[in-house]
Amino acid sequence: MSSSRPPSIFSAVAQSAFLSVGFRPFFFFGILFSALSGLLWAWFWSPLGQSPFFSNWQPLAGMAFWHAHEMINGFVFAIIAGFLLTAVQNWTGMKTVNGLGLLALLGCWIVARVVFALSASVPFAWLLVTQLLPILGLMLAIGRPIVLTRLWRNLFVVAALALWAINEGQVLIAARNNEIAHGLLLAQLYTVLLYIAMIAGRVVPFFMANRLGIPKAVEPKWQFIACIAPLVLMILNLSTFNHAGMNTVLLGVLAVAHALRLRTWHHKSIWQEPMLYSLLLAYASLPVALLMMVADRLFALSWGAIPLHVLTLGTMGALIVAMVGRVSLGHTGRSINAVPAIRLGLILVLAALIVRTALPLMTGWHPAVMALSAALWAAAFLVMFGYFAKIWWLPRPDGR
Repeated sequence: MSSSRPPSIFSAVAQSAFLSVGFRPFFFFGILFSALSGLLWAWFWSPLGQSPFFSNWQPLAGMAFWHAHEMINGFVFAIIAGFLLTAVQNWTGMKTVNGLGLLALLGCWIVARVVFALSASVPFAWLLVTQLLPILGLMLAIGRPIVLTRLWRNLFVVAALALWAINEGQVLIAARNNEIAHGLLLAQLYTVLLYIAMIAGRVVPFFMANRLGIPKAVEPKWQFIACIAPLVLMILNLSTFNHAGMNTVLLGVLAVAHALRLRTWHHKSIWQEPMLYSLLLAYASLPVALLMMVADRLFALSWGAIPLHVLTLGTMGALIVAMVGRVSLGHTGRSINAVPAIRLGLILVLAALIVRTALPLMTGWHPAVMALSAALWAAAFLVMFGYFAKIWWLPRPDGR
């Protein structure tokens, strides 16, 4: 008589679809975190923000720093982690991390979010360690297969994370002294743009060629260098000297280079494919934002953070909605189509962008603008979460 032992919780975790590949848990929690953070930010700027909650809870260096830090190191990092863990696995043919290892990496990210929320009251050493661990863990997870397969050209994804970690340490040290290190936070933001520029240069022409049945657009080498090298210089300059004149020149070069890249990619047939033109329209906000930054610096237009939010809401927000949708559908064996959640998510992000940028230019800044924009942002990612959560959690319908 044979007896079968029930699987242990560890084997069940290791074999779960949710932890089978990096994009599933990191998209799940990253999108949820973005929605909840957006709601909290909207609450802060609304009339209800005068409640005792915000008097009793203030993270290190204040709410403005929490917002900037957690959008970059919480939300955007989670999406990048999910994408890189999946992409590097495809590039190398080797597993990055799954099962219990993936759960441990996700746990580091979740702990980091909780500790940062309590950052005003935790020992600084704990804060520093918890914020750096997800970055270092991701470096190890994606670096190992790249090194073992000797795909050296892909090491840029690890090198960019190393820059991110160095800047994060400096950001937190400044925050300990109740200072917001704007230059260092911008360096982290431009590290995200470096990932976008590098990876979009690979995947967007491939997506277009596959979908439209056309030859893959080939970017001239000089154009690729003009899109990438100034970003690296921007990160290094913002991390060290933060020379304003150099930043302005680099922003101008980047604006022209990325506008030319869009011209290289463009094909008249994309306007029949929402999953393609959504990517290009989101990417188009990158040179627009950069040009606005140059104009603001040269002509003292007093636009404040408006160009920055064209970049964060337009480029990053819209691209994340489009790419998360594409990856989540394609890598779970589903047809890559603009499902209603993606369409509505993009519309809501666009609305958040217009409210946060166009309204202040026309009517002036007001807390209600901040609250409404944040609420629209939260709604966009709640819609995405509501549709894709089940897809991220359950096995592929084809059984693969």
